[in-house]
Parts: sequence; C-alpha cells; structure tokens
Amino acid sequence: MKSELVRQYASQGRYGAGVEVETFDKPRNTIDLRIIIDEGKSAKIKSIKVIGNSIFSDDELLDALELSEGNWFSFLSNSNKYSKETLEGDIENLESFYLDRGYLKYSLESIQVSISQDRKDVFITMSILEGEKYTIDEVNIIGDLPIDENLYQPILDTLNGELYSQAQITQIEEYFKNLLGNEGYTFAEVEVLLRYKMMMN
Repeated sequence: MKSELVRQYASQGRYGAGVEVETFDKPRNTIDLRIIIDEGKSAKIKSIKVIGNSIFSDDELLDALELSEGNWFSFLSNSNKYSKETLEGDIENLESFYLDRGYLKYSLESIQVSISQDRKDVFITMSILEGEKYTIDEVNIIGDLPIDENLYQPILDTLNGELYSQAQITQIEEYFKNLLGNEGYTFAEVEVLLRYKMMMN
C-alpha cells in the first residue's frame, strides 16, 4: 500500500511525498490503519529538449505541448508542474503536430525523464525522427456506396495534391460515417488505407 501511494504521487510529479502507515491491533484479529501523508510540492519542469528536429524549431514544437518550462505565467497555468499523465498527452500532441503537417513517418525514438538530486526539478528529453513529408496523390473508394456520389466526390477531389493531414482525414471518416448512418447503416465502418509514395524535392 505504501509503495503504491508513493508511486501514485510520483506520477503526479510529487517526488517528495512521504507516506507512513501505522497499524493498531484490535480485538477479534482485526487492525486499524492510520495513513499519514505528506504530499510535498510538485516537481517543476526545468527543461524540455527535443532532439532530432531540423524542419521545425524547438519553439514551434514546445508550443504544441501542454507542459512547459517555467516562465512568468506558469503560476497561473501550472504548465511547468510535471505530471506523467500530461506528458503522455503531450507525446500524442507532438505526434499530431507532425501528422497534421504531412509527416506520416514521424516517430518518437526515445524519451528520458530525469530528476534533480533534491527531487524538485524535472528534465525531459525527447528524441524524434521527423521523416519525409507526404502529399495526397489520389483518393479511391473501395466498395459500393449506397450514397449519391455528389455528396462526397467533390470533397475527395479537393484532397488531390493537398498536404496530408490526419485531422482532415479523421473529419472525412466521420463525414462518411454520418452519410452512411443517414442511410440506415448505423454501425458502418470507414477505414482509410494509405499507400506511400515518396515526394521528390
């Protein structure tokens, strides 16, 4: 119990949290538990570094994250307080940043989170591979759709030659699901399959 509580507090950036568990014997082979918790202060993010980026600047990438290094406004947003959950969300934010700009082969190679000796400061380093940028060459529909082509083909035509954007593709998936839902296909599945062709510079 004690180690699990300490782990939970650590995931919230409270590395200085202290937990003490006291037991008191009671009649009929029962005990009372007293849990004493000192939450301590949340560790603050001292630095966030991204390694491997050459297309986008450090500032552009850091702006896409919810976590941030300390600044004059941190006391209002608490953005410089470390949280494992927020970091996991920022990993997804960084991936979305690249996917929405055509970098389909982006990948997070490694991530390192280190803590200062006094357990007050956190240092985050992310190593990434940006990959190449992709545009949409053509869009094809596989399967027979019980929908008027005029309701979707003009939208698909606008994608040709456009920079790939995951957010846009997700919107189109939802659009098709809604169209099929209106035709009575409530549980219709729409899947986008990608075939890669390297864009020549």
